[in-house]
Amino acid sequence: MENEKKFALEVIYRGQVLYRGIIQNTPITLGRSKDCDIPFEKMDFLSRKHIEIFYQHPNYYFRDLNSSNGVFQNKKRISQGVIEEGQSINVGELSLNFKEVSLKQKEAEKLKQKSNNLDKTITEISLHGTLNDAIELEVMFEGMKEELGTEPGIELIEDTDSIKD
Repeated sequence: MENEKKFALEVIYRGQVLYRGIIQNTPITLGRSKDCDIPFEKMDFLSRKHIEIFYQHPNYYFRDLNSSNGVFQNKKRISQGVIEEGQSINVGELSLNFKEVSLKQKEAEKLKQKSNNLDKTITEISLHGTLNDAIELEVMFEGMKEELGTEPGIELIEDTDSIKD
């Protein structure tokens, strides 16, 4: 049975997980702007649109979007790179960790079909969504869990307002 390669993204700030999700629809942007797929509006060290994650067969890549503070891997500033299993890159004080997840083709198709039927994708509902978004997301994942017989790989995380400096 054929597998579809996907990556889970975990964003950590000062030891606390702020975001966790599976990269589904690309490109995905992360930054300070509300227009980003994963916005962190109160993180002053981020540019409005800081980094982009995209897919170009057969790999996922990340690209610095001409940010002021850059993107770092192993303490070296880089403009673009291939995303690999277990990779961690730094964007200001954020650590972006990538973990490869393999879905069986049948599970991948169900997950894709389910997400295509929604007004919002996994990446569009992030930390600054409304309470209704959070409830919708939780209900959606419970449905996926039942339908797929497995965890969909997403965890709701507290808003960044609750994080102490």
